[in-house]
Parts: sequence; C-alpha cells; structure tokens
Amino acid sequence: MIFYRVPDDVTDTTKLWVAAIRAVKSCGLYQRAPTLLFIGNVDAPEMGQAWADMEAAEELLAELDDELALIHVAADAGGAVRFSVDFSQGINILLPDTQAASDVARFLALDAVVNARRGQSDRVARDLVAIFALSDALKFEPCLIS
Repeated sequence: MIFYRVPDDVTDTTKLWVAAIRAVKSCGLYQRAPTLLFIGNVDAPEMGQAWADMEAAEELLAELDDELALIHVAADAGGAVRFSVDFSQGINILLPDTQAASDVARFLALDAVVNARRGQSDRVARDLVAIFALSDALKFEPCLIS
C-alpha cells in the first residue's frame, strides 16, 4: 500500500475516520435497513406526516449507538483522512474506505431526520456538522470519487 500525507498544517485524523467508516461498513447497514430513508431507496415523508418506519429507524440507531459515537469522535476531531491506497493499480484501483464514507453520511442523515422528528434540534445540528466534517476530512483526497 502507498500512503500519502495529510498537509503539514492539517491534523491527521485518519485513525479516527477509518475506525468510524469501517464500523459503519461492517455493521451491515444496507442489509439491516433496506426500507429506511437514505439507506434504502425510499421517499421521505413530509414533516408533520406520520412516518411508518420511525420506530424501526429509532431501533436501528439505538443498536448502532457505538458506531454513531465513533463518527462523532472523528467529526469533533476535525482534520483530514488519508486512506491506504495502492496507486500502482492505476484504473483498477480499489477505494473501499473512500466509497464507504458515503455510508457514514447516509447514516448521519437518517439520524438527523429521526432527531428532527423528535424535536431535538441540537442533535440534528450535531449530525449535520458531522456530515460537513466528513466532507472536510475528504477534501484533500487525490481520487475523484472522494
């Protein structure tokens, strides 16, 4: 594997982000929640309308509280991530961690919707800040998919 450096003036939070991303990836999110917002291919109910899957979403989020905590630790740390990438593979390069980062954003979006429906605006804000922190952590990635 070839590693590339985080810029000198940026905190390297690779270990934190990789732990969070891999935790979400290994929890089987898509198999566990194929009918939930952002995870499955479903439309969001309008705010104020009943959401039949609210209880299922709350249960999933409760089960994955440790994964959510890892994400928030990484987000709170800020900085940037650098994934282990074998650039010698050229066009056949594999980017499993980079691709799985979007799962983290989807998971946070689901949590934000649940918290919005609960009226917990502070938790919604925390989820949204974490989504932006993830985006910021990826901004120095050299691959287009990032």
